[in-house]
Amino acid sequence: MTDDKVESFADAAKQQTPLHPVYTVTDIQKKWKKIDAIVLQWIYSTLSYEYLLRVLESDSTALQAWNRLKAIFYNNKGPRCTALQTKFVNLKLSACASLEAYCQTLRDLAAQLDDVGSPVNEQLLVLQLV
Repeated sequence: MTDDKVESFADAAKQQTPLHPVYTVTDIQKKWKKIDAIVLQWIYSTLSYEYLLRVLESDSTALQAWNRLKAIFYNNKGPRCTALQTKFVNLKLSACASLEAYCQTLRDLAAQLDDVGSPVNEQLLVLQLV
């Protein structure tokens, strides 16, 4: 290959659009900020007004908002667990419309207890049912 052919080949290769665009650091930061803003909007839009007031801060990232929200619920874990256990133990069939509703409520409470780190074993679930 002659030098002219090599140069023309190189020029042609430069003009082709790459399959994967090359982003600068600034481009990546802009895209990341846009995605972060979308996630932050989603977090804020799913919160009740009470929680929104506790989590909302100016110039916050989605991760910062998520961590504030997580802290609220982790700090509430102990009292929530106690309240659920009390509700589970004190639930009576007469408080529900049917046996099916009673069983479903027990399952729901057991699932919620599991979520706060206090799983209900099957034996306790059966004992509460009878």
